[in-house]
Amino acid sequence: MRMKIYSTLFYLFFFFIIASSAWAIKPRPPLQLSLHQADVSEEVSKVTLIATANLDIRRVELRVKLSSGLSLMKGEEKWEGPLKKGEAQKMELIIQHPGHAPREVAGEGIIHLDEGGVFIQKVTITLSGEAP
Repeated sequence: MRMKIYSTLFYLFFFFIIASSAWAIKPRPPLQLSLHQADVSEEVSKVTLIATANLDIRRVELRVKLSSGLSLMKGEEKWEGPLKKGEAQKMELIIQHPGHAPREVAGEGIIHLDEGGVFIQKVTITLSGEAP
């Protein structure tokens, strides 16, 4: 009888430990970055970098880096400023990618911390170059 009670308690304890960890709130990075592509033609794409703050950020730098062979036709490769929790910042660029050039575009968010350090988050996309 005692053994049955102990084994039941053990299984209940085990279930609550496993179940509680499955329902736990997962930590999120302070900044969510995403890159999106829309083809304008076979050799031109519109790329959008979206940065969404998961907390108030006093100073963040957003950068877009193009692999060699790609050229920026329109837009800015850099933005800097504050973001409030839930606020999003969009950077829209028109990029030319001729021929068989490497087609990698990288987005980077650099959060400058009050203590003097930085938190860096990166995201990368490879342009498909398919005609619309």
